[in-house]
Amino acid sequence: CMSWPIRIISPAGPVPKIKWKTWRLSVLLILFFIIFSGWFLRGMKIVDGDNFIKPILPWVIAAIGGYLIALSIRVYYYGVCLSVYDSYENDAQSLREQWKEWASESVYIAANHFFMPSRVSLSEIISGKTIDVANGQALKLDVLDKDFTEEDLFNELLSSVRAEIKKLSSSYVFDVIFTCEENHTSFPLFRECWRSMGVDECVLGNCYFFKYDHEYIFQHVLNAKVNRIYIVVSIRVDSHQLSFADTTEFASILLMTKNNLDLDKVNGCVAMRPMSCIKNTIEDEFILLRTYQPEVLNTKRVFFSALEQQDIVLISDVLRKPLSAEKKLWEFDVNDLNMVLGKLSDEHFWLVFALSLHFSEIRKEPSLMIHRGGEQVVFNMVKPFDFHKESVN
Repeated sequence: CMSWPIRIISPAGPVPKIKWKTWRLSVLLILFFIIFSGWFLRGMKIVDGDNFIKPILPWVIAAIGGYLIALSIRVYYYGVCLSVYDSYENDAQSLREQWKEWASESVYIAANHFFMPSRVSLSEIISGKTIDVANGQALKLDVLDKDFTEEDLFNELLSSVRAEIKKLSSSYVFDVIFTCEENHTSFPLFRECWRSMGVDECVLGNCYFFKYDHEYIFQHVLNAKVNRIYIVVSIRVDSHQLSFADTTEFASILLMTKNNLDLDKVNGCVAMRPMSCIKNTIEDEFILLRTYQPEVLNTKRVFFSALEQQDIVLISDVLRKPLSAEKKLWEFDVNDLNMVLGKLSDEHFWLVFALSLHFSEIRKEPSLMIHRGGEQVVFNMVKPFDFHKESVN
């Protein structure tokens, strides 16, 4: 199924033109009928002299009247068709603009930080250099040199974005989203770590648990109040306090908001509305993405994750396939993060998302991530603030 409730609008059919050549030929046929009738009547001596006009006058009047009535109806029908065509095109253009505006809605990432296994070289990923192959390996998070507790990770993650939180705390209230199963211990522990960070607890609002549901989180942020910032916390670590992890371990934190009033005070990126679809419909659904979110074609780096190698090749071919109206191919570099990050699964969306944000912030260029989550393939474009402002202006 497709996550976007939109479709490609078919162009209006051509308006049937008036075939004036046929109508001119009809006039000639009427004249020929008059001449032939007069010649026939005189030849058969049914009438004398010029009196042949009188017997055929009713027929002449009927023919010319019928011709004018038919022509009037045809012209009227042509005008109605033009009116319907113009109305359809105006409505279609208005609907396209509405859908394009909806598909281009974005959230602002005021801060982004993540922890990965030390074996993974972030600088080499950013530069696109050849790196060690870790495909299929469950890499361990070893940056703290000890067994992790949830409190350890909360403290480390909050410390990494403390400066941005302090800058924004005077204008915003912070809600927390955990991308895991609901439990009754995470938020109280997070609140304790928040207090120890030295930020007023009164700006810490509600708590939500949305497991793997990135699109719902995106929409939740867009529907929020103007003064809300969402702290999205994702943790995948194997320890006695946390759930068992048979995939690569990581921890990440994001500050997301729907407005950019004060975001010039911090560095960050913009995330476009994500799109997901089943693998068998990617070719058709990607047409929707490039139609209503055309900025995706500005990306020069595509990050693939949790996809098989043959799927990456097939999807890359689909992305490079031009539409009929396009004259050149979309050229981009492919990064298979399975080879770098090890064994990935649904929840690693947030690790790849954080890495894409980091890439765009460092390189000052947009990027596209394509991640498999269950039966769905997720497309999500991110870009730096400056690039976003240029595209808006």
